[in-house]
Amino acid sequence: MIISILNLKGGVGKTTTAMTLGYLYAEMNKHVLLADLDVSHTLTAQMLKDEPDTSRSIDQLFATSKNIDQLISGTKYNQLELIQGSPRIHYIDKALVNGKSVRVSRFKKAITSLRERYDYIIIDTPPSYGGLLFNSIAAGDLMIIPIQLESLSLYAVHTLLDCFKTIESGLNTKINYRFLITMHDTNMETAAEAIEILKKDYHTSLFNTKISYNPRFRDASNHGMIICESDPGCSGCLEYRQLAAEIEVLKISDLKNKESVE
Repeated sequence: MIISILNLKGGVGKTTTAMTLGYLYAEMNKHVLLADLDVSHTLTAQMLKDEPDTSRSIDQLFATSKNIDQLISGTKYNQLELIQGSPRIHYIDKALVNGKSVRVSRFKKAITSLRERYDYIIIDTPPSYGGLLFNSIAAGDLMIIPIQLESLSLYAVHTLLDCFKTIESGLNTKINYRFLITMHDTNMETAAEAIEILKKDYHTSLFNTKISYNPRFRDASNHGMIICESDPGCSGCLEYRQLAAEIEVLKISDLKNKESVE
């Protein structure tokens, strides 16, 4: 299953979700590949044992004749591999948007060619409207949209859904997406109201799991660790375990639907 994690607003837990799910599935003995398309390349910094290798970063797929197999790196975790990010990907994305590259769909083709090799491929997408985001959406079996219950985050969601409609029309396909509430604070006065609005408008596209606000996410990150590695019994880790189980159910359901069509 290819999962693209996306939101046009940064700071909503996109990278945290990517690396925590990757860690948990690897812990379950699943073979996992993470792809870092975010210009901040935070995912890369968290996953690698050593300094990033610029000769194996994602921009090399577009800037050189290297194929995607040559860009896959090991990480400090068993069963978990990585396609490294790079700040240079910003310039590649601009070229794709402006139509200056003949390799507009190269990432989609490359990442989908790895589908049979991994149980999960998880893409940490850029928080911007561009060619790499389009590629990630087109390649993904499931879009996870982390959102905070605040107006700016919800506004970005509407922009993203408009993007989905454009891609669905162009590719004549249906995009499968689920919203994930992150940094949930039950003490926030408007939280319950915002959740009810989401349930009303997107009830079939909302994960049951909510990721609560928890300073231990920041503490783990500051120590170069994932929360389920540093504090496996805390609520944040348990919530992500619940999310991983929800996704497993969706994956099984998707496989059954494909088998019935065949």
